[in-house]
This record gives sequence, C-alpha cells and structure tokens, in this order.
Amino acid sequence: MISAFVPRPIAFVSTRSLAGVDNCAPFSYSMGVSRDPIVLTVSIGERDGQPKDSARNILDTRVFVVNLVTEGIAER
Repeated sequence: MISAFVPRPIAFVSTRSLAGVDNCAPFSYSMGVSRDPIVLTVSIGERDGQPKDSARNILDTRVFVVNLVTEGIAER
C-alpha cells in the first residue's frame, strides 16, 4: 500500500515543550486532507508506549508548526 503514496512529501513539525525546549522532527507520513480550509495530517507514533516528543509537546501546549519540503529544497 505504501507505494500508492510515493513520493511522500517530508513534513518538519516544530514544537516547544513546556520547559521551553525546541524540537523539530521530520515526518514522511503526512498528507493533505483538505484544500479549503487547508488541513494536513501527520502520523506521530509512540516510543516504548509513550508519546514521542512532538506529540507530547503538541498535547501540552496546543502549538506547532508544520513545514513542507518544497521541490527546490529536495533537489539540493
């Protein structure tokens, strides 16, 4: 099934913890859901049964930024 989504765009999700620690993580499993309004989905898994840093930060602060890699950046 994964071949149906190739090439997959890379999304960098930037977050900040409650302690003020910045985090930027790449996600290859992301996709657009809607164009108007713009809605993007990113799948964030767990590590050892606990939310990864990005998910924990989003749940704690409700703030995040999603940056998509453009074709120009990918070609560098």
